[in-house]
Parts: sequence; C-alpha cells; structure tokens
Amino acid sequence: MAWAISSWASKLSRVPFYFRLMGAATVPLIAVLVVIHFLTNQALTSQFQRFQIERGRALAQGVVGILINYYQMRGDWEGVQVFFDSQGLNAVLQQRIGEGSFIVADEGGKVIVSADQAILGRVLAEEQLQEGLPIEVDDKKVGSFLVGPVADNFSPAEERFLASLNGSIWIIGAIGAVLGILLILLLYGQLAVFVRRFSQAADKIAGGALDHRIPVWSQDEIGQLAHTFNEMVAKLQVVQQLRSNMIADIAHELRTPLTVIRTNLEALTSGTLPASNETLCAVYKHTLLLSRLIDDLMELHLMEGGGLPLHLQEANLAELIQGIATHVKPSFENQGLRLTVRVPLDLPPVAVDVERLEQVLLNLLANAQHHTPNGGRIAIDVVRCNGETQIRVSDSGCGIPPQDLPYVFERFYRAESSSLIHNGTGLGLAIAKGLIEAHGGRICAESQLGQGATFTVSLPLAKNGQEL
Repeated sequence: MAWAISSWASKLSRVPFYFRLMGAATVPLIAVLVVIHFLTNQALTSQFQRFQIERGRALAQGVVGILINYYQMRGDWEGVQVFFDSQGLNAVLQQRIGEGSFIVADEGGKVIVSADQAILGRVLAEEQLQEGLPIEVDDKKVGSFLVGPVADNFSPAEERFLASLNGSIWIIGAIGAVLGILLILLLYGQLAVFVRRFSQAADKIAGGALDHRIPVWSQDEIGQLAHTFNEMVAKLQVVQQLRSNMIADIAHELRTPLTVIRTNLEALTSGTLPASNETLCAVYKHTLLLSRLIDDLMELHLMEGGGLPLHLQEANLAELIQGIATHVKPSFENQGLRLTVRVPLDLPPVAVDVERLEQVLLNLLANAQHHTPNGGRIAIDVVRCNGETQIRVSDSGCGIPPQDLPYVFERFYRAESSSLIHNGTGLGLAIAKGLIEAHGGRICAESQLGQGATFTVSLPLAKNGQEL
C-alpha cells in the first residue's frame, strides 16, 4: 500500500505544478457542486412528497366528510362502493394517495370500500382500525377511513414541475462551476506568474545578481511575500558587501603591521638600522597588534559557535561600574572630557562574567571617547526596566549617520562619513554584541547626527534578583 502511494505520488510530481494546483481546486469544487445538487434534489423531492402527503391527508379529511354525509342520508353503508365509483373518488384517491392505500371499514371493522378488491369483506383488527380516521355520526363511530403512505405517483404536471426544478438546479450548478473555475484560473494564473518570477529571481540571485528585485504589484499576501523577498535580498546584498569589506579590512589590518615588521627586520638584518631598543619596541608593538587582531577574530569565532566559556557569578553593578569609571577617568580628563556616573546603590545583582562585562563597557567607553571632542561629556546610567538591568553609555559626540546605525555592530564596518572604528582592531563593537548576547542579553545603539550616541546594554536579573 505504501509503495503504491509512493509510486502514485512520484508520478503525480511529474505533472506541472500549475495543472496540479488547478486539479486540486477544480476537483473538490465540482465534487461539492455535485453533492449540493444531489442534496438539493433530494430535499426538494422530499419536501414535495411531504406536501403531497399533507394534501392527501387534507383530501382524506374531505372524503371523511363526504362519507359522514352519505351515512347521514342513508342510515347505513349500503351502496357505498357504487357511490365511490360514481363520484370518481377512487380515481382521485388513487392518484393522490396511491393505489390500494385507502380503505373504508364499517363500525365492525369490515372492509366495505377499497381500491384493492381482494380485501373487500375482510375484518380488520382493532389495532389497524386505530390507525385510520374515525367516521362519526351523532357522536357515534360508524366506520373508519384508513389512508396509507403516499406513493411516488406524481401526476404528469407534477413530474414536469420537478423535472423543471431539477434542470434549473443543474443549470445553476453549471454556472457556479464555470464561474468558480474562471475565478480559480484567474487567481492561480496570477500565482503561477508570481511563482515563475520568483523562480527566475532566485536563479539570478543564486548567480550573484543581488541587485535584482521582484516587482510588487499588490498589497495581499503575494505582494507581502515579494516585499519580504526583496528585503531579504537587500540584506544579503549588504551582508555580501560587509563580507567583502571585512576581508579587505582584515587584509589591510594585517598588511600594515606585517609591512612594518618586515621592513624593520630587513633593515636590521642588512645592518642599515641599528638593533636599538626603540627599533625592537616598534617591532614588538606591531606584533602585539597582530596578536590582538587574531585573538579578537578567534573570540568572535568562539562566540558564533557557542564555544566561548563564561564564568557567571552574581555581581554588584554599582561597584563594578564605579571601578571602571575610576580606571578611565584620568584618560578622559587628559582629553578634556567629563565623565558622569549615575548608578543606584540598591540595584539587584546580575549574573555575569565580570571580566567579559568589563571588556564590553571598556569598549563602549573607548568608542565614546574617540567620537567625543574636547570639552564634551560621557555618561554611564544604570536603570531597571521591565525586569532587566540596563546600562546606558552616552556621549555628546558627532553621532552616527542614520544609514550607518544598523551596521555599527558589524565587523570592520566603516561609515563613509566618519570611521566607526579607530586605532584598535575594528572588532570592539562586534565583540561587545557577541558577549552580551552570550549572557542572554542584548545591546542596541541610538543616535542623532551631531547630537551624540547612546549604547544600551540590557542584562537579565539574577534569579534571586527577580523577586526584589
């Protein structure tokens, strides 16, 4: 069974998607219309039969009235069969109620009138008589009139009426099917066009044409998908450009110290440069720069792979930040910068790797120092917000252009208007972002050009701090 289903599915997959989609829509549509037609026809026939039964019952009540008048005039049932035949009641009852389905019995239960001549004279049981309509004269039961179920004996006019209704139902169903199929063709035609354009766009993008976009011609789900696809391609284009820039920046960052080291070593080995402490210190300084760049890249690699070890412990943020401020304050004062620290003393503890958090805050402060002119200010504010502890490092520097703000945490990202990295390795903000996310927190940047920037670090509270 499973093999047969798999084989059938394999054969079906060879059919073009458009035809499979059309079949998946039209087959249920036609099936539903057929079922609706069948049920409507059945309901119509049933209702018409019910109407016929009710009319037969009403006719039976009229016949009972005729029989009562007959009995009152004659005083007995003699000649009632002839009366039925002469009045044409047999034909009417047979047409409306069904042949052989009506009986007139006298007060003793003897059959005196029936379309079925074979049961004339038969005496019916009391249980059978109770199913009929009583014939009463002067409050005395003088007989019974029994009517059976109405048979499917529609008259020619009724047959034509039902056939006309049935034909109308078929016509309405056919019109509905045609309109439904046309609508499906229209909608699925648009979907097929979009799928074809989507496939062509994907092929071009796979070939490296990241500037290709899908035209958005509607505001429905298809248009939203096209818009989302275009946004994805735009981000891929930016990432591709960032990757290319990153490779170029890494090569540049490696080339500069290597060139200095090679030049100095060549001069030392040829004797054109004396092996003095100054020369050796210059070579050593550039080897440290190379080592720091390699360490930063390795740290980023470990963070992306989830292999960076963290030694979490409950830390007092007030003491930690005051210690960092004391460490950087002399450097800030030499540059004419004013550092302000606002940290509540009753902050709940946070679970962090103290050394890693210090590394993040020092990176943010160094970045703020580099972009703030003499006489500017830098502030560290710590607040509680929505069950988190937020550390905000703000400055009054030049700010970050809006087009560069989404990429400040990318590796080696350089803004066109101003460098977002300085004489370090160019990985400080990227490392800061990775370290904070490794703590289960997040980091973001806000800025207005010419009015400074604010970097916000959000950290979850320690378990015992969540109840404070």
